[in-house]
Amino acid sequence: MFEYILLAVDGSEHSYHAARMAADLARAMKSERLRIVVSYDRIPPYLGEPNLQHAIDARVLESQDILQKAVEAVGDVPAEIHTELIEGNAAEAIIEVAK
Repeated sequence: MFEYILLAVDGSEHSYHAARMAADLARAMKSERLRIVVSYDRIPPYLGEPNLQHAIDARVLESQDILQKAVEAVGDVPAEIHTELIEGNAAEAIIEVAK
């Protein structure tokens, strides 16, 4: 029934709870694939260099940390786990990934 599961996390406790619930669902349904997505806001280009690159680097590092914690919350599942960081509006990113 649930062959593919899409999980979007934002670093909140609620999103890590959702990660644990998605893992339970993946185990119960023997899902094939679990895709974990973290979306982060674009940095406005008017910051200029080197501030722009520092801000982007910090945002990416924070997002990678969130992604890693989500993978840990999921734990061992029979599904293939795919992870992705996406720059942009979270709602739009989730819709695009779901398509």
